[in-house]
Amino acid sequence: MREECGLNATRRRFVAGSAGAAMFGLPHAQQRSSSAAKRSLLGEAAPGQNEGGNASSPPLGPFPEDAKKVLLFFAFSCPFSAMSHESFIEWAGTLPKPIEFARFPTVMNDSDQDSIVAHSMVRVLAPTKLLDFERAVFASIARGGNYAAAKTYVSALRESVGAKLPTISAAQHEQIAARVLRAGRLTNRYALAVTPSLAIGGSLVLTPNQTGGDYQSMIALANGSISRILETH
Repeated sequence: MREECGLNATRRRFVAGSAGAAMFGLPHAQQRSSSAAKRSLLGEAAPGQNEGGNASSPPLGPFPEDAKKVLLFFAFSCPFSAMSHESFIEWAGTLPKPIEFARFPTVMNDSDQDSIVAHSMVRVLAPTKLLDFERAVFASIARGGNYAAAKTYVSALRESVGAKLPTISAAQHEQIAARVLRAGRLTNRYALAVTPSLAIGGSLVLTPNQTGGDYQSMIALANGSISRILETH
């Protein structure tokens, strides 16, 4: 059994749905129906990139703005993301400079909106509590919590950040909304098909499919790719 969770890439993607944003008191981007508008919000596919890509055909890119970045994409609903999440974060702590690491829940459809809004809130308002928040969400869902229900994330926010959430300033509203939008663009940019996935150097996506579900081999491949990035920059 491959240790990855499939994503339904044929379902309608969203940027920041009104329901999730309203639940947390945040501004939201309106859904747009035209293909031109979606490209504007989510980002143009690079030449040669297959927008409906899969784990065996990673996007080609390159995306220069991500050239020195390692991006982890995960889903709170995915048990394999839950199992591997902290190992990836621990590994990220060993990455050499100037490599930057960031992590995002995948953003594929309306059921994802509360997860990315809440994750973005913690990232902006209480970044030192982000791992605590992620642990709380994974634990809640493992106990049968509803991945697509806002109350799952509200409870995790209160458990990790505190019973009384911080007041959100106008500037922080903007930062949270921008991070939600960015997660949508990146999910689209890298044509993600499974979780967890690593996007490396703006030109490579690694998934457990490529290593038969062996996460240590996946990290070894990532280290080799990062070494090549450092050699060429």
